[in-house]
Amino acid sequence: MIVSYKWLQTYFKEKLPAPAKVAESFTFGAFEVEATDEVDGDTVFDLKVLPDRACYALSHRGIAYELSAIINQKSSIDFGGSESDISKAEISNDHKVSVTVADEKLCNRYCARYIKNIEVGASASWLKEPLEAVGQRSINTIVDATNFVMLDMGQPLHAFDADKVKGGIVVRLAKEREKIELLPEKGGVVLSRNIELQSTDLVIADDLGPIAIAGVKGGLRASVTDATKNLIIESANFDSVRVRKTSTRLGLRNEASKRFENGLALELSALAIEEVSVLISKLCSKCSVGKITDVLAKQKKSKTISVSTDFISNRLGVEIDAAVLEGILNRLQISFSKKAANHVLSVPAVRLDLVIPEDIVEEVGRIYGYNKIPPAIPKKASTAPSINQTSYWIEKIKDTMFGLGFSEVQTSSFSTSGKVEIQNPLASDKKFLRSILYENIQKCLEQNTRNASLLGLSEVKIFEIGTTFSGDEEKINFCLGVTVLKNLKKKDEYIAQIINKVFEEITEVTGLKINITKPLNQNDPIVDIFLSDYIPKFKKAADWDIKKTNQDNKYTPFSVYPFMVRDVAVFVPSDVTEKEVATVIHEVAGPLKVRQDLFDVFTKKFDNGDQKTSYAFHIVFQSYERTLVEEEINLIMKKVAEAFTAKGWQVR
Repeated sequence: MIVSYKWLQTYFKEKLPAPAKVAESFTFGAFEVEATDEVDGDTVFDLKVLPDRACYALSHRGIAYELSAIINQKSSIDFGGSESDISKAEISNDHKVSVTVADEKLCNRYCARYIKNIEVGASASWLKEPLEAVGQRSINTIVDATNFVMLDMGQPLHAFDADKVKGGIVVRLAKEREKIELLPEKGGVVLSRNIELQSTDLVIADDLGPIAIAGVKGGLRASVTDATKNLIIESANFDSVRVRKTSTRLGLRNEASKRFENGLALELSALAIEEVSVLISKLCSKCSVGKITDVLAKQKKSKTISVSTDFISNRLGVEIDAAVLEGILNRLQISFSKKAANHVLSVPAVRLDLVIPEDIVEEVGRIYGYNKIPPAIPKKASTAPSINQTSYWIEKIKDTMFGLGFSEVQTSSFSTSGKVEIQNPLASDKKFLRSILYENIQKCLEQNTRNASLLGLSEVKIFEIGTTFSGDEEKINFCLGVTVLKNLKKKDEYIAQIINKVFEEITEVTGLKINITKPLNQNDPIVDIFLSDYIPKFKKAADWDIKKTNQDNKYTPFSVYPFMVRDVAVFVPSDVTEKEVATVIHEVAGPLKVRQDLFDVFTKKFDNGDQKTSYAFHIVFQSYERTLVEEEINLIMKKVAEAFTAKGWQVR
């Protein structure tokens, strides 16, 4: 939310603190200040208004209300419900707009007013300058008036050329494939001549069809031009979810849709249409204002919250007495009455974010000042927490897998296929939530096999315990996979032994045998089971012997560039050790060598009676900065061979 310092000042008789002090007050009391800029002698703040406060704080009045409470300086803003700060237009014509709301759940309130004999032209500097200070382009007196009130009060408005509206206003769902021609964007380029609507889109229509997409964008057919003489002003409360879905689908996100998407108080519709009517009357001295047509679905009940000082003090960790509480409530314009030990609060209508007693605790805390709350160590729980059996057994199975030499992997929850499709996928290969872990483990096995030399592995043994989505429920799956790289005659039997050992160990730990129904073979060394089906049948854990983790573990970055592997074997006298050979390789190979592994040793007696030992090494080269080339690795290996020869060793 871009906020003007000068605009805020209009709500305070006394001069506000300097802009830097105001920015500091916002930061510590309500909003993060993302930027502060100077614009034509004004200071504008870019405030990060989070969704919970957007219902009232996406407006200069809302920000002024907050600033008044934070710095304890009286303002002219009245959020308490008396509406004393809202002017009302003088009624001077009997014309009343006909409004029909077809679905009251999607339009909770619709206010409309007919204003005739208006004049459309360039705005005066007193209206134009505040808009431009906060990044809004001045268009004409009518559009500027609606934008000013929206930025001032937080309630979006829209103006139609009344002479272009045929019949009454109808708020309804669009007909499938119905079309609307939209207003131009800021740059003057029409977004699309034919926006095709869906039956889920809410529209404002007349007898000829849609004239606006509710809460999102006005249509070109009934738009205000320099020739417009009569207006219909709209101020409504549209369903936030419906506005968000439509604006997202059409890619039409703007200041109006942003406010509707976050929800607005019903009361704002009537207040804003009065405010804009007064402003238009000021801009068009000869205009005539009609009565408001107000279609209200259901009168909202006043909201009360009961809270005690003890409740607030216990949760903040500092003593808040009645006098302090009442002072803060007054600053926030929250009226109250006392009932026994409780304060019964009447929440301002626009504060849709205040619902439960904990919300009041937060309000008191931030106005009181979190910096005044002394740090304290939480009290030790009087009773031991109950053991979450699911978490317990997941951790126990993980410990078992680690003990058997397996490594844990964590893969993406998104997949190319599945039973649950994502409405707005991140990518074309992430359109579904995974229903099994099998495919992910299969890919991990392939990737780790390709990198086995770099990792120094002769076997790849991995597992994952993660959530899967099977349509109407979520399950926890346990999936493991094994790949053996060394040459074995009965590799499939060896892999089966590894997997069978896993389930033998799990049976011993959990007290329940898990049967593997699928056959195990070399071509499919992966097991994927629904672990959540077994956990309730495991023996109940009474104690959890949580082990401390090794605090010395540190993350080591890896290279994104490909590696190269070279093998070298050398005959050395029998009294030369493996370590001596490895040292020569390490000293000569240089910084590009990332690892070396001994993979073969044997002793041979030659015809001349000499007995020598052969050591064979894998040497892995990789750079953190670039892709290696064959020539440079060949040169390094040549130097290694020359170093062996210089010692009298024989390169094989």
